[in-house]
Amino acid sequence: ITMSVLEMANSLQELKDLCDAWGNPAFQESNEYYNNELSQKIRSYNEAYFSEKILIVYSFDRGHSKETRIDSITVDGLQLVVNTRLVTKKGTFSDEAFNWLILIEVNKADITGVTTVQVKQK
Repeated sequence: ITMSVLEMANSLQELKDLCDAWGNPAFQESNEYYNNELSQKIRSYNEAYFSEKILIVYSFDRGHSKETRIDSITVDGLQLVVNTRLVTKKGTFSDEAFNWLILIEVNKADITGVTTVQVKQK
């Protein structure tokens, strides 16, 4: 079960290792969630994808009343910075926290030399 993840996957193997580390069943054919929509989406990132791109996996717990939006992605030295903001949604929501997952696709050519990723929230 994922609690909070912020990682960069540079290859299919790194993505598989991340899935193993955070308990995601995307590559476990015997798991009951193997064919769910999220697992299928994760498996769509194949060797061809990773030849020119990386995948940033950002997962966190938050209630339904707030939505995380990505404003921009910048490079600061060796660090990739994902600038986010919280938007309060209209309506009545429970305070129960749920796990959210954002998959961010980035061109490798745009982040040459970057070794870490950070989220900055406004």
